[in-house]
Amino acid sequence: MFRGMLRPTVIALTLLALSAAPTFAAKPVGAKLQVKPGTYVGAAEACGPGTPAGTRGGVKAAWRTHKGLPDSGRSDHALVLVKRVATTDCSSAFARVRGVRGLPALTLGFDYREDSYCGAGSARFNVQASDGFHFVGGCSNGIPVAAGTDRRGNDWLRVTFDLTDPTVAFPPVAAGATLVSVSILQDEQGTSILDNISVNGKRIGKPGHR
Repeated sequence: MFRGMLRPTVIALTLLALSAAPTFAAKPVGAKLQVKPGTYVGAAEACGPGTPAGTRGGVKAAWRTHKGLPDSGRSDHALVLVKRVATTDCSSAFARVRGVRGLPALTLGFDYREDSYCGAGSARFNVQASDGFHFVGGCSNGIPVAAGTDRRGNDWLRVTFDLTDPTVAFPPVAAGATLVSVSILQDEQGTSILDNISVNGKRIGKPGHR
């Protein structure tokens, strides 16, 4: 009789253990976004046959305090991307937007200081999506709207790019595609002073996670 009772008892205990076991929620897609600056200096021929190596020290990228729009803690960060050398130089200042993988490929954007460089090619987004690679922007391809004034009296403008719009995304992103990676590039000569980098309306205005 003991042997006949063993199987249902074991099953009951197993079910009880499973019901008591902790459950772990899946990590939300895009729960934390972070913008990480960097620079690229190409080797000889990295930018095409016969092209020279890029110039070391010709590009810089960093979050700088007291350069951007007002933010919490009064640190007023701005993302500063600088290319001092000629546009043809095989180098760029950039920033990677971490945490975008799996997000819908809808909109990207940023705020820029009114006296900042704003060209057809920079600052721009390089986007890898589930449907392939896309150039998005650059800055002057957007329609600027007022974004406010910083504590130093500088006016700022905001541009937002619809990734399915063929006038700002080359080629346009297919409907329903998702993001794989996103970077902001300054590879034209000049200085871009940016803030509130946005992914689908979620803005990143300082180095930490958002």
